[in-house]
Amino acid sequence: MNSDANCSVIRAADKAGVKRIVVLGAHLPFLLRTDKFGYSKGKRLTFEAAQAFAAISSGHSAVVMQPNGIIGTRYKPNGKAIHLETVMNPVIKFQRFPPRWVQWLLPESLVTIEEVARMAAYAALSPAPYSGKLTVISNREIIVGPDR
Repeated sequence: MNSDANCSVIRAADKAGVKRIVVLGAHLPFLLRTDKFGYSKGKRLTFEAAQAFAAISSGHSAVVMQPNGIIGTRYKPNGKAIHLETVMNPVIKFQRFPPRWVQWLLPESLVTIEEVARMAAYAALSPAPYSGKLTVISNREIIVGPDR
């Protein structure tokens, strides 16, 4: 369902004459990169729609951000705050000391919602280096940021 909405927005952007899009993708752990996992399939379909958008013409571009995991505050419909740092703390702690064979299952460094927002704004508004092509922004690039 999420990918249907994302793909519809990408098609609507093209019809509206938009030339650059920024899409929030995801870099998933190896075991979750399967169409049997609906979230993964949705991210794949959205990525493919972004690729198609960038291929429309040399004037079109798509930026796909692929964080490993995002932490920040999320709000429920009733307004109650959920601090994702609290929810993700066990994962963060486990990342430091897992057996080597488990490390490839876990997300790497998590990024803050502020880091994601900063990179999305930069990718949307900066004339370069994102013009006329498909660009994938990795988790590391999001952490380092465009201005560092």
